[in-house]
Amino acid sequence: VTIDPAVYPATASGVTDTYINSYSKTLAPYNYQYLYVGNTTQFYWKTANMPTIPDSAYVTKATFTAKYIGGTAETSTYYFGAYQVTSEWDNTLTWNKYKASPASGAYVYADIVDYTTATLAAGVPKDYTYTWDVTEIMRNCKDSNSFKGICISDIPGYTTKNTKFASSEYTTV
Repeated sequence: VTIDPAVYPATASGVTDTYINSYSKTLAPYNYQYLYVGNTTQFYWKTANMPTIPDSAYVTKATFTAKYIGGTAETSTYYFGAYQVTSEWDNTLTWNKYKASPASGAYVYADIVDYTTATLAAGVPKDYTYTWDVTEIMRNCKDSNSFKGICISDIPGYTTKNTKFASSEYTTV
């Protein structure tokens, strides 16, 4: 996440990220090197080290960037949406917990904050990055207590096959 003027957490530690899959309803793939996004998967990201932004401050720009690692063998255009997570979640998040009542990792599918378009094919280089404007989320969440995270998922009305992004555990070895 980038905030302008730049405000950074004291350390890069404290990141929690995972993905959930509707076909593997009880799988909690925390500590995987990859995060998947598609019609049946969505990934989550948050940090416990969000700097406190004073109430008097106005967030002018905030972005979230994810590194593309791989996905499809066919050329197609996909749409990946960014959503504000509205309920608590942790590294044990599963599809069943997301669909439970009360839900973990809830977000409003109709309330897309931003989306990015990606034309992907087997030849798209790895380590390419995609960026979402999450200014609205950061205006709503000025500290770690109110920041529940960001969810990257498909967007209503578009088909997106599972695409792989780097997690906080990703290594290039």
